[in-house]
Amino acid sequence: MGGMKRLIEQEEEQRRVATRIALEAGVLKSCEVHHEIYDPMGGNIENAYRLGNYKITHGEITIFDSRKEMTDTILAVVNDAAMECWDCAKVRRED
Repeated sequence: MGGMKRLIEQEEEQRRVATRIALEAGVLKSCEVHHEIYDPMGGNIENAYRLGNYKITHGEITIFDSRKEMTDTILAVVNDAAMECWDCAKVRRED
């Protein structure tokens, strides 16, 4: 496997872990109907940072090279999330 492919896979795994942290912290939500991940808190990510730091301190996550890399990745996944489930919003517009 080439170095670039490994780097891409590591970044994808970091995003998955950051998303799980944000979901567990209640910063992101998963639509119960459509399973889309969204940000109902409008980017309020402090709880995710705290949880991520706790998990690093207790050895629960090791995919990140630093706490900054973890917080930057959490910020990226939260910023990339819509403010509501796209499918739910579409259904509401059609009604």
